[in-house]
Amino acid sequence: AIEVRSEREGVVVEGFAAAPSLTRANALGQYLFVNGRPVRDKLILGAVRAAYSDYLPRDRHPVVALFVSCDPQEVDANVHPAKTEVRFRNAGLVRALIVHALKDGLAREGRRTAANTADGATLQAFRPAFTPPRPGNWDWRSSPSYPAGPMRGFESAAATAFTEPGQAAFDVGAPTADVRFEAAPAPDLLDRPLGAARTQIHETYIVSQTRDGLIVVDQH
Repeated sequence: AIEVRSEREGVVVEGFAAAPSLTRANALGQYLFVNGRPVRDKLILGAVRAAYSDYLPRDRHPVVALFVSCDPQEVDANVHPAKTEVRFRNAGLVRALIVHALKDGLAREGRRTAANTADGATLQAFRPAFTPPRPGNWDWRSSPSYPAGPMRGFESAAATAFTEPGQAAFDVGAPTADVRFEAAPAPDLLDRPLGAARTQIHETYIVSQTRDGLIVVDQH
């Protein structure tokens, strides 16, 4: 609700008004009081409609609660038998105060809403268009390159290694075997019975290459 107030020459208008987005199909949502007495005064109803004229269509009515206080000598409460209407000695002043109080409150609400909208747009403009994903555990099995079929014995070991959090630690120690490679053999050596020596393992075994395959020779 929008708090409204206006005062002049001993006449005080105060109360609350709803934003133009909240309306009714009739004026029953308008609660009007003069010196604490509830009224349905045409002057006050007309002033309320005039204050909202720039915000609402003619078939919609605002929701307000207004209290008009003044010297009892300035108002005649016996105009209507049910005393729902009154007559002000200075009706023009009362009407002007009501219109001013409501319009001022609506203008303040409009500026506040516009400021909030502008602040939101400014913050949105400074937000990056792309938000980098948060670091997490990547499961390689969700990759498009992951085979559709099972990977037998290799699957469980590889899957475990790739789903470990962070970077896996590998033991990069010395090789378990002393392996030495020789240069590519001459073609004629491949025709010898033991072939051409290609690799020596642990200074004990020699791996030779023939045209038909490989031969392992124990030097001892």
